[in-house]
Amino acid sequence: MSRARLLLACLLPLTAADCSTPKRQTTRMRVIAESDPGKALSDVRIIHDGVALGSSNAAGELPLALTGELGDVVTLQVQCPKGYQPLEPTLQVVLRPIEEGRAPQYRAACRPERRWLVVSVRARNAVDVPLRYLDREIGRTDRDGVAHGLVALAPGERATFLLDTSDPRHRYLRPQNPVLQYNMPDWDEVASLEQPFVMNAPKKPAPPPRALPQRF
Repeated sequence: MSRARLLLACLLPLTAADCSTPKRQTTRMRVIAESDPGKALSDVRIIHDGVALGSSNAAGELPLALTGELGDVVTLQVQCPKGYQPLEPTLQVVLRPIEEGRAPQYRAACRPERRWLVVSVRARNAVDVPLRYLDREIGRTDRDGVAHGLVALAPGERATFLLDTSDPRHRYLRPQNPVLQYNMPDWDEVASLEQPFVMNAPKKPAPPPRALPQRF
């Protein structure tokens, strides 16, 4: 019975028993903590009114038992482990009877603050050229002009990669020191980037013509 209906009932000429305080009871439920959909996350703490109710286990589960009137809405705070941030900082749970022996489930999402990016760069005609990120070499092109690197990025961050041609051996490659950029999504990703090069070596002067032997 809602509180509004309860108040109305108290105004009618009914017995005192009908106007008694609603009975409080304990409602059981489960919180399922995930870092990504279907990926369980442990150590997610659930807090109510400043009191920690518990943390999710290795399976990402935390059983709870909350006491109150049926129909009450309880606000729970989600505290993620280090390196994660909540998709929603609170959970709104409703105290309701358990149906067919199943406790209601609520999901708490804690997204990683940084995601892994595997970057694969194909740089035609560039051999042994360093691939740099934030002035750090993360890979180097092989004889086929392919380099791989691994970096951690925040979702939405734009990464800038440099193909470093500053070595004198690469002075004839064009373009010089090109950059490649990639916007990181909110999931681990493998990105394929391409930067072709051309050789701009000076042409060797043609040899002088050979003098033909003269006949006298």
